Amino acid sequence: MDEKWDFHVRRRSGTEFTATFPDSQSLETFSKFTGLDLALFSLKVKISKPNVDPAASSVLQSTWIKINGIPNFAKEEDIIKEIASLVA
Repeated sequence: MDEKWDFHVRRRSGTEFTATFPDSQSLETFSKFTGLDLALFSLKVKISKPNVDPAASSVLQSTWIKINGIPNFAKEEDIIKEIASLVA
C-alpha cells in the first residue's frame, strides 16, 4: 500500500468514519480482520465494506409518498413511476 495514499477519511457519526482504499484488494483484505489495534492512539477499529459511496456528501433516504386523484387509466406502474419522478 502506498504510504502517501490519502484515505479521504470523513466522519459519518460519532464513532463511524468512511475512508477510501487505494484498491479493492486492500479493502477486501482489511475487511476480513475481526479488528485492528491502533497502538499510537490506543484505538480498536473494525473495517467493513460500505453500502454507500464514500465520496458521497450525503445519503438519500427512502420515503413513502401518497398520490391522490389519479385517473383509472393512469393507474399503471410505468405511469405511476413517471408521476413519482416529478416529486423527486
